[in-house]
Amino acid sequence: ASLLLGLWLAAGAWAQPPAQPPPAPARPPRTRDDVGPGFRIPLELPGFQRLFDRLDSEAAVFERMKQEARESTPPERLTFPEEPVLARERHRGRAWPLEKMSVEPHYLWGQVHVEFVYETWQQMGDATLPVAFRLVDGDTKIERVLGPSALAPADSAPRFALPPNAAPMGYPLPGFLRALPPDTIRVGASTFLLRNAGYAETVTLARDTVFVFDATQGDERARQDSAWVGRLFPGHHPIVVVVTDLAWPHVAGVRYWVAMGATIVSHAGSKEFLSQVVVRKWTTPDELERRRMRSRLRFIPVSDTLRLAGGDLLAFTLDGIGSETALAVFDRRDSFLWASDYIQTLQQPTLYLTEVYAAVERVRVAPRQVAAEHLPLSAWSTAAKLIGH
Repeated sequence: ASLLLGLWLAAGAWAQPPAQPPPAPARPPRTRDDVGPGFRIPLELPGFQRLFDRLDSEAAVFERMKQEARESTPPERLTFPEEPVLARERHRGRAWPLEKMSVEPHYLWGQVHVEFVYETWQQMGDATLPVAFRLVDGDTKIERVLGPSALAPADSAPRFALPPNAAPMGYPLPGFLRALPPDTIRVGASTFLLRNAGYAETVTLARDTVFVFDATQGDERARQDSAWVGRLFPGHHPIVVVVTDLAWPHVAGVRYWVAMGATIVSHAGSKEFLSQVVVRKWTTPDELERRRMRSRLRFIPVSDTLRLAGGDLLAFTLDGIGSETALAVFDRRDSFLWASDYIQTLQQPTLYLTEVYAAVERVRVAPRQVAAEHLPLSAWSTAAKLIGH
């Protein structure tokens, strides 16, 4: 019996689960900033928002950071090093000018904001001279640098004093932009060139509409062209201006025609630029500014070809490597080609002439005479011979 009792007790002891150790006391969760209990090392610097978003002074920022350290667990003490005293006298430096600013009149944009920014200075003897950039409406147009220079005795140098009645300095108007009264050259029964020393344009009455090929030089020239339209084609006619090229002098008269209610026909890629020309605010009012409230850009795009005046006129793109966004116009009544600014000479072959000839072949027209902004009325056969046809 005692043997059985011993076996039963041994079996019961073997069946009991082992005693579990007592649970460890709860510990607070550790963060990535904690290395050990009661010791904290910040691993991230205070961000921009914490330091500067309140626009506090430096002293206020320091005091706020000290207060936050005192309120942390455990409390901390922050100290900031004293700033070294480099000098007790105010540093005045050298009073070099940074830039010169002015507003200049402009034939296309009305007025432009001009800055001469002095990028650096060069020492030459006792003189210090600037290297400058000329910025127009924020864009660099001219970089002025110094070439070989030398100082001259003051008594042999030219006088720099301006006379009291001197006009403000600026770039003079180039001769090709002077709107001298144009002469008329007959092309056909109702087609004329209007030519002055700078540019030629074309005006023609087709059906009941007056077409003007290009509007150069500015308001004054456009006003002269309008007067000629009234003399050559009496009566009231709708006006369409065909803008064949976007060179600034070639579109300087567009604002006037928009003010007169004309429709503008041009390459599809020209609309954005012409819109900028029209919406530009002139502080010295031109005709468009005086009629701004009732004027808007009426634009008809040309993507390849566009028939006008019932097919009497054909506007077509040139789109060569040198004539992107350019147009030419063919007048079927007089077999006349207006070549924009893309035939400038018939003395020798040129890239422009090659591209105009290729476009003429593409649209299958047969000019007999041709003219352009800088080309007098000429025989098309001369152009064909230069190309080799």
